[in-house]
Amino acid sequence: MRRWRRLIVITLAAMALLPVAGRAQGMTRERIRRSMEETDRRIESAEPVVLASGDAQARDEFAVAVDLQGRARRADRAGRALGALQLTRGARERCTRALRLCRVEDGGQQVAERAVRRTDEVLAGAREQLRPEARGGEPSARLADDLARAAALQDDATRHLRDGHWEPCLRLTLEARRLAHRAVGRGPRGRPVPR
Repeated sequence: MRRWRRLIVITLAAMALLPVAGRAQGMTRERIRRSMEETDRRIESAEPVVLASGDAQARDEFAVAVDLQGRARRADRAGRALGALQLTRGARERCTRALRLCRVEDGGQQVAERAVRRTDEVLAGAREQLRPEARGGEPSARLADDLARAAALQDDATRHLRDGHWEPCLRLTLEARRLAHRAVGRGPRGRPVPR
């Protein structure tokens, strides 16, 4: 009999708390949404800096951050609010660590300068490889177009570098580098790209 009374009291107490839990869940959902948006912004702004840095450890930290953010989204969709919040905060911390490894205290200027120099080298190599004498004939229109677009993007990146706009500079120079690699049939690490 005591057991049943205790069970009834616990059940009634739980039912009384349900509306409070619903309101708390709504507040938590909003908090999770804001936290995940903040992490998304941090990841988006850090990506060009980390990719241009050439630091393998920073890239690894950044990859973990992206993975954690994906797991946070899945946890949120599965209704695991606390897990989602913890994962997105972890992703933000990893992203910050990756930026620290890139030594971005200077606002990204050194990273941007290195990235632009590296893309200049890649473009020079691509121009050399696509010379008619080096290829045994004129390059295809697509290859020439890729190289021309890469050069135009690199010019824009250089302009942003001079103006002190590091993030757009990095995005543009990385895209220019990707196009230059594609023009000569190579991936970003110099490996042949299957056609």
